Amino acid sequence: MLDPKLLSFIGIIPNPAIKYIKDDDQALEIVNNLNKHHVSAILLNDTSYVQTIHNKDFNVGVCNIVSLDDAKKAIEYGANFLVLSTCDTQILDYCIKNDVLALPTVNTPTEIKNMLDFGIKYMYVMPDICGITPKGLDKYLDIFKEARFFVNDINFLSVPNVCGVFTDNNEIIENTEQTIKNMLGFELIHLGINQNNSDEALNTAQTLCNLFGFKYYKKPKSHFAGRGFEILNSIGKGTHGHIGIYTPYPEKAMYYLEKKGVKFIDETITRNKRSHLVNFVYLDLEIEGFGIHLINPDVKM
Repeated sequence: MLDPKLLSFIGIIPNPAIKYIKDDDQALEIVNNLNKHHVSAILLNDTSYVQTIHNKDFNVGVCNIVSLDDAKKAIEYGANFLVLSTCDTQILDYCIKNDVLALPTVNTPTEIKNMLDFGIKYMYVMPDICGITPKGLDKYLDIFKEARFFVNDINFLSVPNVCGVFTDNNEIIENTEQTIKNMLGFELIHLGINQNNSDEALNTAQTLCNLFGFKYYKKPKSHFAGRGFEILNSIGKGTHGHIGIYTPYPEKAMYYLEKKGVKFIDETITRNKRSHLVNFVYLDLEIEGFGIHLINPDVKM
């Protein structure tokens, strides 16, 4: 069965309108482009091009599954995940027996609980139909700790219990690389400077603050001059120091960078205490004597 995590690595799964794909050649062109930029799946509204895409060893799903016959047809054509329009346990049973991932559509907390009781942890939510907001879905993380959701609204991608977004915005297909870069939002957040001890670090931080009027922040292992300079109390990662790179999605960024050959230092990983998602990790490399880490801070200064 397809691991739902494969759909969440980048987190944006294109769901083009039925008439968007005109023929097999275009379907293959789209898949090749998505593959090139490490988007691992596509969701179709019917079975028209499922066989074509399945033959390329690409993850292809079908939505609008309303009956057992719909599910059987999609699976026969090669779909390896389905989005059901209901919580029909007969369809779910059939998908499980055929080793196909099925995402039932849930609209209420009762339906979510029923699916969890049935053994289904991954579900589909349509916020515009059930009237839920990102904050509302976020609260489900405390109520239904094991439940994870796919949605059809890009504004929900940052919600910690959302695995991915099925989007009919053709930008992900037509401008895949830029869409992913925009989502990851890499930016320099601070420069870290190694010092031998806390006194040296404090002196350096105060010098920067006095010169440029930066606000001083004291942290357990370092001193900050403004938000842009972290002066460490000891020799940290990197010969000279480190470069902190912000991204709202460190785990997705790790997948993106791994595809570029980057490795990570596992023992540096920290996780958000509530969502357990990665919020900090060092890359296993230096650039001109500076280590590099990704960060999505739980608490911003």
